[in-house]
Amino acid sequence: KPKALDALNNLANYAALNAAKDAARVALTELLECKGVRLAMASTYLRFRNPKVFQIIDQRVWRNVKKWDKKNANILKDYPDSLTDCTRIHSEQIELYFSYLEALRSMCQKDGQDFEYADRVYYIVDKKEGNPVDNYGSNKRNTKNGVTRKAISE
Repeated sequence: KPKALDALNNLANYAALNAAKDAARVALTELLECKGVRLAMASTYLRFRNPKVFQIIDQRVWRNVKKWDKKNANILKDYPDSLTDCTRIHSEQIELYFSYLEALRSMCQKDGQDFEYADRVYYIVDKKEGNPVDNYGSNKRNTKNGVTRKAISE
């Protein structure tokens, strides 16, 4: 969608989330209206457009941020432990993402991590902890004629 691309391009020069929120809200709304784009994918576009302000929200990083937040800041108190609830309307998803970014930035400051690389750092931490990844669906969606995709690729 041309509007989505224009909205993304408007995010390149922001240095802080507070200044970028209105433009980011427009970009996220446009992206979330695209077929097949959910919050994790939309945040990926934002992150690659401006990593100093935006980071990818995924279940591995979310798990670390949620755990830290419960002990320290309680920024995410109104949000579920899981990101699998795709029934939330776009405005709720966008507010969740902004709260996530604020909590992630606080966590980075406390841990001495560079925010620009936070999604990668905490992804690796979660992976090394051996946490499972939810594939957001049942085996029915991940099968072809009763054979799982994993079996197909082997």
